[in-house]
Amino acid sequence: MRVAPLAIRLTRNLPFIFPEMREEMVSAFNDVIPQEYALEWQTISAADGITEIIGRLCNRVILGPHICREPAILALKRQLIKDKADFVLDILPEPLSVLIAGLRRRTKKLSQLLKPTIQLQQRVQKESPVGSHYRTSSDAQNTILSSLIAETSTPHTPYEITRNIIALNLQAVSTTSLAFTHALYHLAASNTHVVQPMREEIQAALRGEGWTLHALERMHRIDSFLKESMRLSGLHALTMHRESRKPYVFSGGTHIPTGAHLAAACASVHTDAARYASPETFDATRFVRAGSEGAPRYQLTTTGLDFLAWGHGRAACPGRFFAAAVMKMMLAYVVLEYDVRLSEGDAADGSGDVEARRPRDIWVGYERIPDLHAELLFRKRKGFR
Repeated sequence: MRVAPLAIRLTRNLPFIFPEMREEMVSAFNDVIPQEYALEWQTISAADGITEIIGRLCNRVILGPHICREPAILALKRQLIKDKADFVLDILPEPLSVLIAGLRRRTKKLSQLLKPTIQLQQRVQKESPVGSHYRTSSDAQNTILSSLIAETSTPHTPYEITRNIIALNLQAVSTTSLAFTHALYHLAASNTHVVQPMREEIQAALRGEGWTLHALERMHRIDSFLKESMRLSGLHALTMHRESRKPYVFSGGTHIPTGAHLAAACASVHTDAARYASPETFDATRFVRAGSEGAPRYQLTTTGLDFLAWGHGRAACPGRFFAAAVMKMMLAYVVLEYDVRLSEGDAADGSGDVEARRPRDIWVGYERIPDLHAELLFRKRKGFR
């Protein structure tokens, strides 16, 4: 399945789907953090909670409000993402055949649940071909599901289309959830001197127009916070992997033989003292100070030779605009509505280095994974219930 066409459609339709994205986000947060105890500190499994929220949000866009909240579908998708995590993290994995068998079994079960929705969209697609621009959120949703169907190799059976839906979930939901979990750990380890200016900026951006894409664009501190988290806790040490198809000699004399594997060392770039002052220190406003507020070069979605978290050039992630909108909206919502801190004994406004205080990351090869078992404390801020 080609992801780029789907990512382009998501980006084009962001203005139409944004209200539904926010609606689903709020609903999911209210389910993950029970509102009857909202004003008390509640212990939440960060990785599980974030995966649940982002999974619902993304599938609201793809499948609609009823399907994305269906308990059986949510349970299956959680298990599919867990299967992927187990495969990566298990030092002594089960035989590959066991994992593949489980994946196929769950895919078949999920395809049976999604079959009515898929078949309905197939009928709609026959009557009105997929276009590029839409006026309503339902039109936008239809084109995304239609694109999934169109990107499925023949035969266009519910099972094959479900495989594409799962692939999109594993790529979009899994990576966005991991990146946002990193950011949430940075937030919980930050002090009030970092959080309070962010709250003031959010309130100023929302004043007058409420939650819109334009309002998100004005949240420069939120943007900088996320970019700094991705700089210091990127998901990969290497990016933009390529295999040489023929011999090549660089101008400096380095010879690349056929079949050689190459990649950009993004983790090394992101911690290079020649590119960043105090590169090992988490600095929430680094990219606000780097230039005038909102300067495109320093925005979250902008790639460059000094910021490779999204890749760069033609290899840049085509879904980064959607992922960035999701993460900015969620971080702004958490900062505005909740107090967040580390587990008991680690007050959120304590002193010390943020990177040293947050839960430890796990390295598996060149993959950096946030602590999937860490718990955070959430409490609804007074006046925001």
